[in-house]
Amino acid sequence: MALTFEMTGKVKQVGEIQTFQSGFEKRELVVIDDDPRFPQDIAFNFVRDRTHILDSIAVGDFVKVTFDIRGREYNGRHYTDLTGWRVEKVQEAAPGGYPPPPAPAAPGAYAPTPQAPVAPGGYPPPPAPAAAGAYAPPRQASAAPAPSAPAAPASNEDLDDLPF
Repeated sequence: MALTFEMTGKVKQVGEIQTFQSGFEKRELVVIDDDPRFPQDIAFNFVRDRTHILDSIAVGDFVKVTFDIRGREYNGRHYTDLTGWRVEKVQEAAPGGYPPPPAPAAPGAYAPTPQAPVAPGGYPPPPAPAAAGAYAPPRQASAAPAPSAPAAPASNEDLDDLPF
């Protein structure tokens, strides 16, 4: 079962179509990840009839790539491919790597519930640091409650503790 993922970034390279003797065709797209802290060059393979999707993509375009992760074994070695199957041009990301907010919905139109922001790579952003002097040590477990007083006897006979 192949899982589907998405990634946005700036196009660094669009390769030429490679045709093999078997008739198999592939084309490579290299995208620079939009994480400003640790940018990475990510290579995607577009195969067979999907190679022509890249005809309208140019170096420098900001795109969202939809892809599957594929793995296989060959001669005792394992290989992993990122197989792209859709590329969409999108607006350039805002500073900090976040895409720009969507345009407001028309009055009376359906507007989805806003969700917490997600950092590039699909992870939530780290929590903001606490203000100076705002550190509160974790609470320790409280001591066991003091035992309650024994219940009052129902009658005077109960006060006598003699066995006879």
